[in-house]
Amino acid sequence: MNQEEKIKFLEQVYRSEAKNMLHYTRSAMGNYSQAEDIVQTTFKITMEKIDDFVYSPNPIGWIKTTLKNEMKNRRREQEKWQKIIIDIEIDTIAYQDEYFSETFSHSVDPEALDLLSKIYIEGIPYLELANQMGISVSALKMRVYRAKEKIKRQSSPQ
Repeated sequence: MNQEEKIKFLEQVYRSEAKNMLHYTRSAMGNYSQAEDIVQTTFKITMEKIDDFVYSPNPIGWIKTTLKNEMKNRRREQEKWQKIIIDIEIDTIAYQDEYFSETFSHSVDPEALDLLSKIYIEGIPYLELANQMGISVSALKMRVYRAKEKIKRQSSPQ
C-alpha cells in the first residue's frame, strides 16, 4: 500500500468513526471542547504512525486504543494540575500571617493560578473561558501553557 492509499484509508476511517469517537470522548470526559481536542490529537498520532495503523490486524481497534490512551493521558494531566493548584491554594491559606505572606506572595503568580483553577478545578471548558475573556481558544491555550510554565518555575526549588 503506497502513502496515498494509506492516507485515503485513514480518511475513510475518519469519516466513519470520528463522530462516534467524539460522542464517546465527550461522554467520558464531560467536555465537548476537550473531546474535540482529544479526537484531533488521536488522528494526528494516527497520521504520525500511519504504518502501524494501516498494517494493524485491527485498524479500528488500534485507533480506539489510541483514543483511550490519549483520554487517560489527559486525565492524568488534569489530576496532576488539580493537585498542584490545590497544594498552592492550601499553602496560600496556611501562610496568611504577616511573616510568611510577603515571601509567599512573590512565589506564585495569582493570575496564572486563577487561570489554571478555572480550567482544572472549576472545569470551565476552553471555549467558554475564551469567550468570557474575549480571546480565541488558541490564545487561551497559549496562556494556559505559559501559566503552567510560570508555576513550574516559581514553585521549583531555587
